[in-house]
Amino acid sequence: MRRLIYISLLLVLRASFAAAQDYSFSQYFLDKLSLSPAFVSVGDYSELGCSVRSQWPGIDGGYRIYMAEYQQKLPGISSGMGARAYGNMQGGGAYGSTGFSAVYAYEASLADNLKLSMGIEAGYTSRGLSQQNLVYYSMIDRATGQVGPASEKVSATRYSQLYLSAGAVLYTRRTLLGLGFQRLARLDIDGGTGDAMGFSLMLNHKFVIDGNPDREKQFLVPCVTYSRTPYNNIVMPGVYYQGLRLMLSLAVRTTINKYMTAAALSAYAGYSFGRLELGVGHDFELQSVLRQAGGATEACLKYKIKNY
Repeated sequence: MRRLIYISLLLVLRASFAAAQDYSFSQYFLDKLSLSPAFVSVGDYSELGCSVRSQWPGIDGGYRIYMAEYQQKLPGISSGMGARAYGNMQGGGAYGSTGFSAVYAYEASLADNLKLSMGIEAGYTSRGLSQQNLVYYSMIDRATGQVGPASEKVSATRYSQLYLSAGAVLYTRRTLLGLGFQRLARLDIDGGTGDAMGFSLMLNHKFVIDGNPDREKQFLVPCVTYSRTPYNNIVMPGVYYQGLRLMLSLAVRTTINKYMTAAALSAYAGYSFGRLELGVGHDFELQSVLRQAGGATEACLKYKIKNY
């Protein structure tokens, strides 16, 4: 039974490692700009934030994501601009990627209660091996178990890429539809093959559940996000609560790749201390084989610099 669990985990990890450059947070609001650069002009505030995700800590090495972003509202010219930096590590830091980008979006009013934000992102990413003393299967003598010299050489330990992404967000005071096209154009450098194009979609609608003018408004927000890359598809329907300085969510995250389909129950709780917001979430794996890996934990810190 243990052997079956180990093999299953290896298959899942293999799929995850292949898609290391296509990181994603379960909660879309922790890194909205990765879904679509058009989100940089949506909202009436400027914000500085950072998030971290630790996935499968029960397995040696695990998978960690770090992200920081800044978005500046420019109401005078109906625009928004920002910057983001990110990185991930796997296998105890043996493999990882880093990147940064600049984002700009223009917002147009189509009607009294309908706006369209159109955004573009230009960035740089680099990924690959960060350790040179790794042991490969071909280095192990099957008779003695001793580790010998590598029979093959890695042609390049890191690969880099310049890329261009685009997106749009169509929204009213209650309903929002966001689209993103990651790496619409790219330039692969360092002699490697860069990350392929991706697509994302997000749809939500706010239902007012307390309209008392003497209290902060409370909303119930059904939401669905979808991300597609050559490595996997991620579908996440859920519901969010906003109000009384709280952000609560409960959703099901389903990851589909050629090796298997994995589902997790994702919960999140955040609290706003005025301009400062703190939050933490956890993905509870629904398959017993993946529970051995420990799920995933996310945390974020956001600061609203100015409201308009």
